[in-house]
Amino acid sequence: MNKLEKYFEARPFIKTGDLLLYSGKSLISEGIKLVTDSEYSHIEMVLDFKDVFVLDRKFTIGALNRGIEIHSISSRVKNYEGKIDVYRCTKIEKAESIRLIREALKILDTPYGYDNIKDIVVDKLFKKKKYNSDDSPKQAEKFICSEAVSYLYRKIGIDLCPEKADEVTYPGDCIKNCTKIFNIL
Repeated sequence: MNKLEKYFEARPFIKTGDLLLYSGKSLISEGIKLVTDSEYSHIEMVLDFKDVFVLDRKFTIGALNRGIEIHSISSRVKNYEGKIDVYRCTKIEKAESIRLIREALKILDTPYGYDNIKDIVVDKLFKKKKYNSDDSPKQAEKFICSEAVSYLYRKIGIDLCPEKADEVTYPGDCIKNCTKIFNIL
């Protein structure tokens, strides 16, 4: 079974808020996995537009080179070289799904946070970033992938990484309290 067939088999069960974690094979992906001590190099969140429209399409939102973008899951799966796992962190009710989609659309086109990568390296090496769990999520001027996912969940009152600030989360941090539900590739 090829990766697209595996995705279409899993598709009916994938919901808004589920997380797609990518383990790439490129030099950059390998570097991210090394620095973050994780098997994953990238994370995106699922948006099932059937929750708000009659449109039966599933998309991901994530921070890529050009910033926050939305893509169909099928195109991401088809074109990705590497492994993709799907995680579910919590059961999200319909009202939360709609809020999550609304918040995701608000950050669309936010630039990629290349500068934020430096913060992650400093945090990893020196553990300098202090975090107060009472801090309300603030929209960043720029996002990296895991920061965007953490931010969106916190906007609906769910903290995926309670011990870390959004801007220093890694893809693997966002799934510590989640369950892998599918392996697409």
